[in-house]
Amino acid sequence: KPERYLNMHFANEIWKYTIDDEGKVAGSEQITHNSLKNNVRPFILPGSEGSDLRLAWMNGDYYYWIVKQGYPNAFPTSIRGDFEWDEELTEVDPDIVIPPCICFGPDQSLHVAFAMNASKYYGTLLQVGDESAGGHGMRYSIDATDQCPVVTIGGVQYKSQNRLLTSDDWATMSNGTGGDNHPTKLKTSVLSLTYDGHTLTTYRNGYVDQVIEPSEAFGGHYEIFNGWTSAEGHAFLGETSIYVCQSPYTVAATVKDLMAKAEDALGEAALNALSIHSEARTDIVLPSEVLGKSVAWTSSDETVISPTGLVNLPTSDTDVTLTARCGDKTRDQVRQARLQVENQQLSLDATQKALYKEIQQAYYNAEAASKQYESSATAEEAAEASFQLMQKKFENGKANATEYEEAKTRLQRAQADHLQAKYTALFRHRILRFYRGEPLY
Repeated sequence: KPERYLNMHFANEIWKYTIDDEGKVAGSEQITHNSLKNNVRPFILPGSEGSDLRLAWMNGDYYYWIVKQGYPNAFPTSIRGDFEWDEELTEVDPDIVIPPCICFGPDQSLHVAFAMNASKYYGTLLQVGDESAGGHGMRYSIDATDQCPVVTIGGVQYKSQNRLLTSDDWATMSNGTGGDNHPTKLKTSVLSLTYDGHTLTTYRNGYVDQVIEPSEAFGGHYEIFNGWTSAEGHAFLGETSIYVCQSPYTVAATVKDLMAKAEDALGEAALNALSIHSEARTDIVLPSEVLGKSVAWTSSDETVISPTGLVNLPTSDTDVTLTARCGDKTRDQVRQARLQVENQQLSLDATQKALYKEIQQAYYNAEAASKQYESSATAEEAAEASFQLMQKKFENGKANATEYEEAKTRLQRAQADHLQAKYTALFRHRILRFYRGEPLY
């Protein structure tokens, strides 16, 4: 690289060159100065003629053009431009009259956080009024085929070109330009809407996704499709409704606060989803992850129950408290469960009773299977005799082809039933031999 493009920090700088009509350099101007990180991939924005903002570039550590196994960090960069502006947070008019309803419409902003269901990654997230043709509503949903957000206003669909996915999994897999693809579904997502009565802007986790100019204004009561009560199962984590059309800068600040609250809500939802029996006679399952959140366990008596759920039966009934911890060092949430571990003798008695019931049921099953085998043999003999008689009638012209085929089908069904009953009886009696301690073969 020419030395003039590297600064004292050995970072690339952006230069602008002016070319005259003869193709020669007529002048130059340094755009960036004393950058701590590299400036790469300068790009002239299409349609920016006459605008102060024409040039954009990437600033940061550019290792590779995509995330992949060999380059898990790829390009941790920001997008910068050659136009500076001071943007302040959008303030809410203190004298505004807030209507007594859960509504969304012109001059409003709405932010909703969800815990996404990876197994059913589609469906409606938000409904405002009635979005059908002729209505004044809006519906926000995720397409089931490609996971792209879809906004429907007055029966007209506006589909995003961006899938509600990330490339996080690419960092652990090989990929390239051969068509292999490893999209990652979001665990949590914040949907933001700003509407000035003319333009609706949608955001995903604080970044602009769609800018829509519907033909008609919309608004009305809004409904959030909350997780376990909707068919899709995306869990509602929190919302922020503001009576002003926020700027992108203000949206990003609001989303940052809401995402912190959503993490707390997700941790609480994960702990609420945990369920442990109040008694233990054998090892128990202690999940290490719930709703995408890691869960760490501690035990008040690890000699009886380990943090992984292994149970060592005591000589007498013992109370043990298990503590589930969900979160990080800055936001820690705890849920405790007190359970009783029964002593060895009670556990042995319960096991013996359960085994006796199993053996008793196995005996009844074997008896029933034997009787079924006998009755199926009788049915097969009857079907065989009926078929032989029908075959003779058919050969002598006293029965048609339909009657002949029906008799043949009945015989085949009886033979199949007999064979099934035979192997069922063998299986049931082998189980009895197992309980007697006899060899199976």
